[in-house]
Parts: sequence; structure tokens; C-alpha cells
Amino acid sequence: MLVMARTDEAKRALKEAAQELMAEKPDMQLEEDEVTANNDFQYRLSDDIRGVVVDCNSDQGRVQISGKKLPLVQVETGPRHGGYVFRQIPNGQSCMLLQ
Repeated sequence: MLVMARTDEAKRALKEAAQELMAEKPDMQLEEDEVTANNDFQYRLSDDIRGVVVDCNSDQGRVQISGKKLPLVQVETGPRHGGYVFRQIPNGQSCMLLQ
């Protein structure tokens, strides 16, 4: 089972990292809170979703962006990884969390 509970400090660190990563993207807006916390995976289909901020030190797995015959993008996550990254989700592609 994928468990994604975070401490308040870890939530704060993610939010700060996301704000820093998004500072140079004025045409994009962050969600108020992380959207995959505590196994509450929210499926949404929207052209408004154009990127993802990944905590690479979260549970073991990967984030995958694919579709529309564009190159596959994968970000590995888990205890051996660290930091935060932003990946764009081009129109017509999907973002999935894989364990």
C-alpha cells in the first residue's frame, strides 16, 4: 500500500519548494494543498492542469507523464532520491503515480 502521510514540516518544505519552482512561471497557479496526500488520489481531467511538482523523496515509485505520442517522462521517487522537481504536462498528456 502506498502511504503518503507527511509531517507538518514536510508539508511546509514541499509548499516552499513548489513556490520556488513556480516563481518563474507566472502563467501557472499552484493548488492550495498537495493533491495526492494520504492516499486521497484525486482524478481530474482538465486542460487547466499543466504541470506537477514532485517530491522525489516521497514513497517508492514514480510519476509518469505520457500520451499523445510525445516522449515519456518519468520521475523516480523514494528514499534514495531527494529534492523537488517540476515537470510540465503538455495538453493531451496524462500524469500518473505508479508504485
